[in-house]
Amino acid sequence: MRYYIRTRITNDILFILHNTQPEVYVCQTTNGDKLELKLTNNTELQSGFANIVNH
Repeated sequence: MRYYIRTRITNDILFILHNTQPEVYVCQTTNGDKLELKLTNNTELQSGFANIVNH
Protein backbone atom coordinates (compact mmCIF):
# COMPACT_ATOMS: atom_id res chain seq x y z
CA MET A 1 0.00 0.00 0.00
CA ARG A 2 1.49 3.33 -1.05
CA TYR A 3 0.05 6.81 -1.02
CA TYR A 4 1.64 9.72 -2.83
CA ILE A 5 0.56 13.31 -2.29
CA ARG A 6 1.90 16.49 -3.86
CA THR A 7 1.33 19.45 -1.56
CA ARG A 8 0.95 23.10 -2.50
CA ILE A 9 4.23 24.12 -0.89
CA THR A 10 6.30 22.09 -3.36
CA ASN A 11 7.05 19.26 -0.95
CA ASP A 12 6.30 15.74 -2.05
CA ILE A 13 5.10 13.44 0.72
CA LEU A 14 5.28 9.66 0.46
CA PHE A 15 3.24 7.46 2.81
CA ILE A 16 4.51 3.87 2.89
CA LEU A 17 4.36 0.70 4.91
CA HIS A 18 7.85 -0.64 5.57
CA ASN A 19 7.87 -4.05 7.21
CA THR A 20 4.22 -3.40 8.16
CA GLN A 21 5.16 -0.14 9.92
CA PRO A 22 3.82 3.22 8.68
CA GLU A 23 6.47 5.71 7.55
CA VAL A 24 6.12 9.20 6.12
CA TYR A 25 8.86 10.60 3.90
CA VAL A 26 9.32 14.09 2.51
CA CYS A 27 11.09 15.02 -0.71
CA GLN A 28 12.11 18.54 -1.70
CA THR A 29 13.97 17.63 -4.88
CA THR A 30 13.85 20.47 -7.38
CA ASN A 31 15.87 19.13 -10.31
CA GLY A 32 13.69 16.09 -10.99
CA ASP A 33 16.65 13.83 -11.75
CA LYS A 34 16.98 12.04 -8.44
CA LEU A 35 14.57 11.92 -5.52
CA GLU A 36 16.11 12.52 -2.13
CA LEU A 37 13.76 11.25 0.56
CA LYS A 38 14.04 11.65 4.31
CA LEU A 39 11.72 10.72 7.14
CA THR A 40 9.55 13.69 7.99
CA ASN A 41 9.94 15.56 11.26
CA ASN A 42 6.23 16.41 11.14
CA THR A 43 4.83 14.46 14.07
CA GLU A 44 1.24 15.30 13.10
CA LEU A 45 1.68 13.57 9.72
CA GLN A 46 3.44 10.60 11.35
CA SER A 47 0.81 10.03 14.02
CA GLY A 48 -2.10 10.67 11.65
CA PHE A 49 -0.87 8.08 9.17
CA ALA A 50 -0.12 5.62 12.00
CA ASN A 51 -3.69 6.06 13.28
CA ILE A 52 -5.09 5.31 9.82
CA VAL A 53 -2.95 2.20 9.42
CA ASN A 54 -3.60 0.84 12.89
CA HIS A 55 -7.40 1.12 12.77
